[in-house]
Amino acid sequence: MVFLLYTANIIIAVSFLLAFNSKLRNIFNFQLEISSYNILPFKTISIAARLVIGLELLLAIAFIFDLWEVWRQAMSIILLVFFSIITWRKNRGKAQNSCSCFGEVSFLNKNPLLRNGLLILFVLITMYNAEIPINTIVSLQLMFLSIWLVLLIEILFIKNWVKRI
Repeated sequence: MVFLLYTANIIIAVSFLLAFNSKLRNIFNFQLEISSYNILPFKTISIAARLVIGLELLLAIAFIFDLWEVWRQAMSIILLVFFSIITWRKNRGKAQNSCSCFGEVSFLNKNPLLRNGLLILFVLITMYNAEIPINTIVSLQLMFLSIWLVLLIEILFIKNWVKRI
């Protein structure tokens, strides 16, 4: 059961770190993505983009270091459900079922509703196992493993990008 909890924490943390990294690297495209949903006034899009980016980093840190029990899970579920609703609203009736949430890491942009549903499932797993404490050593291991996985995905992305050139 402990392995499942650690795995769920890593998957959630890596997902939020990848989303944070890709949005931060190309914040202009993320702002365009937000404006395409037609839910915010134009003047607030820049602020909303920065808030989402900051929240994703904060959630990744919270899952890595086992901080803010219940609040991190609740905020993650609210955020993922919100993203799912606006993505569904934008894409309903269209053949395309994707987003640009993860920038150039295209395999994570496919089937955003399924991806968000699975992430919500992993968040629920961490809620169910909340009584298992994660100590400092395990938090550091989760941090290094999460960063390593993000770097691995970035290296694979760069490799594919170089092949296209």
